[in-house]
Amino acid sequence: FNLDLLLSTNYIGNSFLVKNTFGAQVGWFDEAVESAFCYDFLLKSVEQQANIHHLPKALVISHVSDTFIPIAIGTGTLSFASNVSDTLEVSDTNSVVSNYLKRNDIAATISRDKTTNATIINRTTDEDQLVSIIIPFRDNVDLLEKCVDSILEKTLDRDYEILLIDNNSVEPATVDYLKNITKQYGFIKSHAFSEAFNFSKINNWAVQFAKGDFLLFLNNDTEVIGEEWLTEMLSHCQRKEVGAVGAKLLYPDNTIQHAGIILGIFGVAEHSHKYFHEESKGYFNRPNLLQNVTAVTAACMMTKKATFEEVGGFDETTFPVTLNDVDFCLKLREQGQLIVYTPHAKLYHYESKSRGAESTKEKKQRAMQEIKTFRQKWAHLIEKGDPYYNPNLSYYSTDYQLAIE
Repeated sequence: FNLDLLLSTNYIGNSFLVKNTFGAQVGWFDEAVESAFCYDFLLKSVEQQANIHHLPKALVISHVSDTFIPIAIGTGTLSFASNVSDTLEVSDTNSVVSNYLKRNDIAATISRDKTTNATIINRTTDEDQLVSIIIPFRDNVDLLEKCVDSILEKTLDRDYEILLIDNNSVEPATVDYLKNITKQYGFIKSHAFSEAFNFSKINNWAVQFAKGDFLLFLNNDTEVIGEEWLTEMLSHCQRKEVGAVGAKLLYPDNTIQHAGIILGIFGVAEHSHKYFHEESKGYFNRPNLLQNVTAVTAACMMTKKATFEEVGGFDETTFPVTLNDVDFCLKLREQGQLIVYTPHAKLYHYESKSRGAESTKEKKQRAMQEIKTFRQKWAHLIEKGDPYYNPNLSYYSTDYQLAIE
């Protein structure tokens, strides 16, 4: 069950089975919202802590826009199936979501995505909430400068600090840049981490300098695209039930680098909709909809400082370079916390341009060992399959192909 996806669009649709006693408890259907009465009932059911179960079987066929989409009817308190197009009238949908926000005392405004017609919930944030942006780097000052400049130019109406973590830079241009940028901006600090590269250890070490209650781990090979990116991520990270928030990351050619992570792809984990064009609808618009996912990449990930410290941060011993972010998210999920992917925070990610790809024999051996350890540690979850990924889809691709036995 995906609450944030349901608040974006009625992905359950209008075919579901409900216990009669439970329907009476919820109050059945509200005629005032007309075309959205099923959507309204579903959101009210969530508030009653309904036991919601999905049967991944093609038991009902819905004919939408000349395309046959299989959906299912199952058993449980409230059962549903696969995604269907949202054909509800906008006014009714707005009323349903607005009423949900009011009933749950959520301070927010709503708008509609012009491309997907999905609901966008703009949650209110406290202007005094400080976000500590942690950026590890080693030389490549042109990349770092582009990253920092994009933050300074695009980030509006948000209190933040930037911690630049220097991991053994040697170029004079880097020294000059750090001296000038920290002198020009008092909220930008530089700290030197002189040990060998260990992504997990660098970030864990840097947290001690963070003054904010919220941490944003950001790669130096990223570039902010939209002005509301930081506020958008914070608006969800501030929620008590949310452990981490990830952004939509694009390659320079405007194809998707990250739209959430699917556990179990290729036996480990991989980014959803990788290499799809940014404007692509993908699988039922999933790349363009706010939703809960199993994990997000630490190339741009926000979490609460208290939460980060509570679960022990990144595992710097077992996962020094790769899979530390997925491991971190799975630790959060084991505590019952949600991981949120938002497409409304977008950045370019020039992947591996700073550190380089896993090209040497040593790097390949280290990567294989981390993969092996990850598969052993999380075998019980990998075997079950990603709870946000339909079991009829392939675990040997990221493009949501049907699985072929």
